[in-house]
Amino acid sequence: MKLETERLILKEIDESYTDDILKIRSNSYINQYVKRNSPKNNYETLEFILHIKNKRRNNEMLFWEFLSKIKETS
Repeated sequence: MKLETERLILKEIDESYTDDILKIRSNSYINQYVKRNSPKNNYETLEFILHIKNKRRNNEMLFWEFLSKIKETS
């Protein structure tokens, strides 16, 4: 599923986001503020993604990727 607004693209996560999700969920700075079990590798990250997808199929959860359409200028 994909939704678009004037400024954003919202997409459901899938296996193609494994590397990006690993970087975010294992970031020590972010994890100071978010209490969770951080994945240690791509396999654990993939398990997380599949868990989210299963919850979505059962209408228990939504988990979106947010992309900005606005280009940053320097």
